[in-house]
Amino acid sequence: CGIHSKPRSVGGGNCGPRPKLRHVADSVRLTARPSVRLDGESDPRHVAIIGMMAVGKTTVGRLLADDLNREFVDLDHVLISTHQMSISEMFEEFGEAWFRAEEAKAIAAVLSQPEPIVLSLGGGAVTTAESRRLLHDSAFVVWLRASPTTLLARVGDASTRPLLADDPEGSIRRLDAARKDLYAETAHYALSVDRRSARWVATSVKRRMFT
Repeated sequence: CGIHSKPRSVGGGNCGPRPKLRHVADSVRLTARPSVRLDGESDPRHVAIIGMMAVGKTTVGRLLADDLNREFVDLDHVLISTHQMSISEMFEEFGEAWFRAEEAKAIAAVLSQPEPIVLSLGGGAVTTAESRRLLHDSAFVVWLRASPTTLLARVGDASTRPLLADDPEGSIRRLDAARKDLYAETAHYALSVDRRSARWVATSVKRRMFT
């Protein structure tokens, strides 16, 4: 049974042995780069980008990483590489509580890297208190905000989003309402991406870092 087959139950089933999982740190391979700032001096802080699903964290993160000459890390990709399963499969097989615990471990591993990076996180990463603390204490945290209307227009195939279920619009509105205070608690800087290009957002974040 491959990872795209019907999810197995925890601890058994007839699918044979599970693939050997790698430690999360093995999924993070960073290359030393001289991080830059507007005045040419180095800046030691990681940058972590948080916000709702489909807000544009990955796109903005890649642009910002290029601007700062840093590695870009997508935390969901770290988890997928570590566990050799999709995010949806992890939710289905092990549940959200397990996923959030693994997510917190991955955040700690990534932020322990000495080279400053740009990190994009899943929308629910802030629901764990330890993850909020790690992010706030170890990085410059940027909260990208968007209206539910904008998010719904951007979300694409909702079937790949395990928390949207059969009601994408209602789920987005509920999740946004439930998480906004957690985002605010974690972030050092917030800005709206409504009617803004990813290029404008990335440039705004870079300028805010160095003012």
